[in-house]
Amino acid sequence: MGKLTDDMTRLADEIQTMDASRDNFIKGIQNAVEQQADETRQFIKEVRNGFISGIQDEVKQKADETRQFLKEFSNDMNSAHEAFFGRKAFRKR
Repeated sequence: MGKLTDDMTRLADEIQTMDASRDNFIKGIQNAVEQQADETRQFIKEVRNGFISGIQDEVKQKADETRQFLKEFSNDMNSAHEAFFGRKAFRKR
């Protein structure tokens, strides 16, 4: 074969090698982006679940505190009523 044919064959091989390298590079970037997107979605899901769980716990705690406050307030009001007016008389019918 002549020099021109050898150079053309070498050039064609280089083009094919570079094309394959480029395809592998692009696939690697796509895989990395997909993996990062999956990790981000998982992170958001964990944060959301943790936030919701934390809020639910906080609401339950506040509800318990409110019930306790109302119970104590009711007891205080009953005690104040007894202090001013005496014990409530229970009537039997």
